[in-house]
Amino acid sequence: MRETITPRMATASRISVLGCPVDVLDMDATVQRVRQAIETRVSLRHSCVSAAKLNRMHHDSALRQAVRSSDIISADGAGVLWAAKMLGQVVPPRVTGIALFLQLVRLAANSGWPIFLLGDREPVVAAVANKLRHAYPTLQLAGYHHGFFDDEQAVVAQIRDAKPALLFVAMGTPRQEVFLHAHQSALQAGFSMGVGGSFSVVANVARRTPPALGDLGLEWLHRLAQDPSRLMRRNVVEHGGFISKVVRARLGLYTSMHD
Repeated sequence: MRETITPRMATASRISVLGCPVDVLDMDATVQRVRQAIETRVSLRHSCVSAAKLNRMHHDSALRQAVRSSDIISADGAGVLWAAKMLGQVVPPRVTGIALFLQLVRLAANSGWPIFLLGDREPVVAAVANKLRHAYPTLQLAGYHHGFFDDEQAVVAQIRDAKPALLFVAMGTPRQEVFLHAHQSALQAGFSMGVGGSFSVVANVARRTPPALGDLGLEWLHRLAQDPSRLMRRNVVEHGGFISKVVRARLGLYTSMHD
């Protein structure tokens, strides 16, 4: 059984954004931490945070506990970088979930580490598995499973029996974070992370944010254009709430999130 690393042991250089720890690690340093964890058989759980997720954590205690207890917490969205600057913190490098996912898949193929894919619809996750095997012939795919299940224990047992070094979960926030938090020890994966909508992007069901928009922090606008009816209210509420909290924190009027 793998040892589960505690958040204090995992800490390198961290800042706090609205009460959430964020690691000041770039992509290379993050990948190196993952490599070390797998080679030393220490379980590592990763979370990405964006403006919308930080805002949601304020009123969702299960999500808040899951993210804040993660061993590595990366700044995924440009809004987090803006908030760090506004609050006088060291601005962390941006490490997006999909970029880290794809880089780790490539590393796994080169290192002989088996991976497991969990989430999205059955045709989507199957398509992702096929695409990754085609792109990386040496990749060891320990298994995959869709994200629409009721029996969590059966899925946990399937993953544990598959013995993946890396587990990627695409079930959306907050479900993926809460699932990994609840079952980290039982899953026994060397590294686990939630990857949100990354499977849909890899399977060409959704389009990845163009680099030019991502550099400007406008990935939310790209997603909104693809699904305006579903995302309009969420973007207005979540991002508006986040900006309000950052401004209040700058003025000393914000009570930091707490467990």
